[in-house]
Amino acid sequence: MNDQTKGIYAMVLACVIWGSLNVVFASLKPMPAFDIVAHRVIWGMVALLLWLFWKRRLFELWRLMRDVRVMKFVCIAAVLISLNWLGFVYASQTGHALEAGIGYFIFPLVTVAFGAIFKGERLNVAQSIAVTAALLAVGILAYGLGKLPWIAIFLAFTFGLYGLLKSNAGYGATMGVALENIVLAPFAVIWLLFVSTADIGFWSGANYAGALILVGAATAIALLSMSQATKLISLFMVGFLSYLNPLIQSFNATIFLGEDFTRWHVMAFSLIVAGSAFYIWDLYRRAKRQTAQPS
Repeated sequence: MNDQTKGIYAMVLACVIWGSLNVVFASLKPMPAFDIVAHRVIWGMVALLLWLFWKRRLFELWRLMRDVRVMKFVCIAAVLISLNWLGFVYASQTGHALEAGIGYFIFPLVTVAFGAIFKGERLNVAQSIAVTAALLAVGILAYGLGKLPWIAIFLAFTFGLYGLLKSNAGYGATMGVALENIVLAPFAVIWLLFVSTADIGFWSGANYAGALILVGAATAIALLSMSQATKLISLFMVGFLSYLNPLIQSFNATIFLGEDFTRWHVMAFSLIVAGSAFYIWDLYRRAKRQTAQPS
């Protein structure tokens, strides 16, 4: 198996894991969203620390923890990603998993818009069309459903801001998420031990402990798989395959979670797919241009 194939498999594995979590969270509905996120933080941290110990990178982690500039980025990123996780779990448990899928569909287009707003990047024609299509899709859903798709907007914006912040952070994805979980872990433990009013408790009982530990480990595996994929395949291929995540989410929401896929969703998804096609085409052009440049 060559590196290209390994990278594709790694990216697909990451997307399948992330895309399937809405079904898992929906099945854990008796547990409040805050409790699930707290467990996800704790067990994700444990899994990542074990991985870094095995790879002999704990000293590197400690060095980053002592860097004040890095930890400022980490703290803000931790807040953003915890809000995103909370929104996703809430959507999965309250019949809004399809809306969450839409949020992750438009997230790459929001990232393009953020690049123009915050980093002064000029949008080309393909990017402008993609962003416009996403805005029209949100407008159609708001008109057809009689309300703004707040969950989709919230997830796209928090994840977009998270990505924007991480682009300037200066540390790798694995280290970053490990640090974010370390920052969040004390709050997660305090929440589960002293704040949560759920009857399930810290260990969540025999029916939930295994599932929650598995969710934390799966999150770490997905992250490590994506990190590996970005080293082995092109940015275009990463961007193209990343759409598997919201595609699986939306499929699960409709087929397994029984959410309605109305004509308004059909129109919105059509626009999002069209906009995403322009976005992917632009990624392809950029990748081809870089390949054509002499080394």
